[in-house]
Order: sequence, then C-alpha cells, then structure tokens
Amino acid sequence: MIVPALCFIKHRFAGKDATRSLAALLSDLWRYGLCSALALALDWGLLLVLVHAGMNYLSAAAMSFCAGMVLTYLGSIFFVYRGRRAYPFLAEATGFLLIGFAGLFVNVVLLFGFVKLCGLSVGVAKAPTAAGVFLFNFLSRRMLLFVSRPGMTNLADLAPRSDIVVDLE
Repeated sequence: MIVPALCFIKHRFAGKDATRSLAALLSDLWRYGLCSALALALDWGLLLVLVHAGMNYLSAAAMSFCAGMVLTYLGSIFFVYRGRRAYPFLAEATGFLLIGFAGLFVNVVLLFGFVKLCGLSVGVAKAPTAAGVFLFNFLSRRMLLFVSRPGMTNLADLAPRSDIVVDLE
C-alpha cells in the first residue's frame, strides 16, 4: 500500500509547482490525519465496546466504522477541505459515503485477514487495518471529491463541462 502512495506522490508533484503542491498535500494530510485520529478513536472504542457486549466482531466493525465515517465527513467539510467543495451537497455526501463504504470493505477484509489468518486479537488487528484504510480514504477523497488548491488538478477538474462550446466549423 505504501508503494502506490509513493508512486502517486512522485507522479503528482513532478513539475513547476512541486513545492507548493507538496506543501498543500502535506497540509491536507495533517488535517485529515487529525480528523481521522478522532474518528479512529470513536471507531476503535465503539468496536471494543460492541464486541465486549457480545456482538460479532465483523458486524461491530461495520457499525463502528460508519460512526467514524460520519465524524470524518464533518471534519472534512468543516476543517480539512473548507472552501474547496467541488460538488453540490448531495453529490458530495454520496461520493464521500461510497468511498467510505469501499473503505469499509477494505476495513473488513483486512480485519478478517489479520484476525483469522494472522491470529491477532481484534484490538491489535485494528492498528494495521486503520493505516491501510486511512491511506485509501484520504487519497480517494482528495483526488475524487474536493477541489485542489491552485496549481493542482483533481479528477473533478477533468470531468466534461457542459458550459464549454466547441465550434467545429
């Protein structure tokens, strides 16, 4: 998971505005990391409480992950990417949730692998799982949902625009 992230960073920051772009990425990463740390505390704590209460660990992981996702969304729109929203609320929230549910899938698969295949306890297995899901969610949301800072391009900027008229004559 680290190798694709490093390749993304190398490809993304080749060129004129490399320093400014890298600084923007690191600023977003720090802010998103802070929001994610709070969401992870909620996720992890709720996971352990639910498992201790007798719930199946995979069901508990899904529920606690969703609670953390709501907290991450609020942090993303009010702290990390404020002023850089590229889509109307409903489209943005839907995209955020879809990426989050893809992250939930990554979460459950990794957690299952660490618990069943590696023999780790649920609490210990959550640490490497959280790191993998964090990278997946941050990179996906930053590239797909939120407008980049000046000098940077994201996928929203590459989408076809209906306000451009091409004269073929």
